[in-house]
Amino acid sequence: MKFGIQSSKFGLARRRRAFTLLEVLLAMFILALGLASVASIFPAASYLQGQTANQVITRHVIDSTAGSITEGSLDTTSPVTFGSESVQVFGATYATEWPLSRRCYPLIDTSDPNYYNRDYYWVPLLYDNGTTAMVFVFVLQKQTGINYDYTGYHSSQRRGVSGAAAVNWANQNDGDDSAGTWHVPGVRRVEVTHRTPTAHDDEGDWVDIDDTDENEINAEGDRIMPGMLLLDNFGVVHKVVEANKDGFRVEGDVDFSVESIWYSPGPVPGSASPTVHIFPLGASVLQ
Repeated sequence: MKFGIQSSKFGLARRRRAFTLLEVLLAMFILALGLASVASIFPAASYLQGQTANQVITRHVIDSTAGSITEGSLDTTSPVTFGSESVQVFGATYATEWPLSRRCYPLIDTSDPNYYNRDYYWVPLLYDNGTTAMVFVFVLQKQTGINYDYTGYHSSQRRGVSGAAAVNWANQNDGDDSAGTWHVPGVRRVEVTHRTPTAHDDEGDWVDIDDTDENEINAEGDRIMPGMLLLDNFGVVHKVVEANKDGFRVEGDVDFSVESIWYSPGPVPGSASPTVHIFPLGASVLQ
């Protein structure tokens, strides 16, 4: 009797019901959803990894730039001034003491003796309001194979011209070769006025580009684009959130008496600015 019961139990086990086709398909569907969810994580992770790598490189470039300036100092002899504006361009002595070979990253590259094909460059501007003196540094990222002569600007305002318009470029001749190609992004000044709001609009945050004097170019609005970083004549850094051919709007407020801004335009209409950062250094780097 004992052996018969055991045999009966084994027989029942052998006759246990298997999965139906519907159950198998449902399980496969759930598994596919899970795999799709996991797969969607990888592009986001890859993007974040790339962003993190760019941030680390940018931070390293900024630290390297700040270290170079601190070790060498900047000569304030005969700066180019713009009336009562506090932001000025370093004079001729600066160009001699700080050639392009000292204002690029990476510094060491024997295959590029002219320093035209480095990844990053930096351009300083002097800030002096009579009480406080300091330096603002534009860190610029170069695009390979681009001519930074800014084709499309009014002929009198393009890079490399002589005369009064030339002072509106903080690094007028950086990367200029015998063929007329500018290999290094430029930093330029344009005069602006704060738009006066009316009683029924909300345009007080807008800044208009002056289109009545020597800074006039074409209808591209000086190529100021959303996301660009700007430095105004009071030494305040702004980020553009909206722009059109007439002007732009930034995050936060702009002083109503603002007269000009400095920025690095994209090389062609609609392109991003080469500026990756604008940072200040104290008076200790000046001589």
